[in-house]
Amino acid sequence: NKENKENQTTNDDDDDEAQTKKTSGEQKEEAPVVPKKKIPITFEQYQKVTHTLVHHIRKQVSDDAEDQGISQKDLVEWYLNQQTIDSEEDLGAQGRMVRSLINRLITKDYVLIAIDPEVEGDETFSPDDRLLLVNPNFNVDGN
Repeated sequence: NKENKENQTTNDDDDDEAQTKKTSGEQKEEAPVVPKKKIPITFEQYQKVTHTLVHHIRKQVSDDAEDQGISQKDLVEWYLNQQTIDSEEDLGAQGRMVRSLINRLITKDYVLIAIDPEVEGDETFSPDDRLLLVNPNFNVDGN
């Protein structure tokens, strides 16, 4: 129990609330709160990776008139294959970095547009399944 408290990142109010729940007869253990780890990259790295991804997506879409975009999974795999990676650890770190960057390009910078796949009923999809397109208002050369 002491280890759980060391791993949790909570404030005093949350600890008091957890103690109240324990004394009221609830035996559920709550998972420790793990903050998302930020992946630091320089602005130059950000620009380089962004331009590489944008050029590849545009090339894929223009080469195949029927193509509606490229799946995030295919884009990440293509990017990782272009890199010289020495270890499994570096491969994992690069994969997390490019996925995080793609998410930022979709949600904050509006460089990429994500098209979610159609699902039926209660099916769910992974972000790797979504199709990615470059925002037509994005200019690589002039930003």
